[in-house]
Amino acid sequence: MAELVFDVADVSIIPLLIDERTIMKLEVSDAMYTLYVGVAVDSIVDTVISVAANMVFTLLMFAISQVGWENFGEVYPWSLFNFIVFSALFMVIAAVARTGSTAIHTAMPFMLIFLIYNNFFVTRSSVEPWLEWLIWISPVAYSLEQISCTVFDGDPVIDLNGYICTSRQTTIAVAVMLGEFFLFRILHVVLLRNLNNIQR
Repeated sequence: MAELVFDVADVSIIPLLIDERTIMKLEVSDAMYTLYVGVAVDSIVDTVISVAANMVFTLLMFAISQVGWENFGEVYPWSLFNFIVFSALFMVIAAVARTGSTAIHTAMPFMLIFLIYNNFFVTRSSVEPWLEWLIWISPVAYSLEQISCTVFDGDPVIDLNGYICTSRQTTIAVAVMLGEFFLFRILHVVLLRNLNNIQR
């Protein structure tokens, strides 16, 4: 759970993304490069740095936890999926918001929804039927479910929380998280192109 909260807590990068956006927009308006080149370069650099930071945090978490190292290979990919989805969401918010403080306020509803409907605090077995869709779109819910199915295989908590521990559910989790990642990345580029342009 700590790993998933770390991924969401990465919201502090949004003001930095807004600063990067402003510099990139100035350079694009001066025809130093195209918007798409700027997005590609920023994406590569930010992804490498973020994935390295996520790996360090995950290694530290495993070192101080009582989770066996044999589970690392199963836990880390889900942590990484969760991390890249939230990073892409934060890029969308940074493309929309004018300032860092408005960006943080804009991010809060998404973070609260994904943290509350994470299939741990509110589970499929406890959620109101008309709100179940929030669990189905939550990347934290999929990550937590898949990690729990691996680490706590056979434990009563699996049935209690209504976790679905099948290969089909794993495929759905991967598809939803990759779909959200690509949706957020496309939205990021579209919104970056059309909003908060430099007026000269």
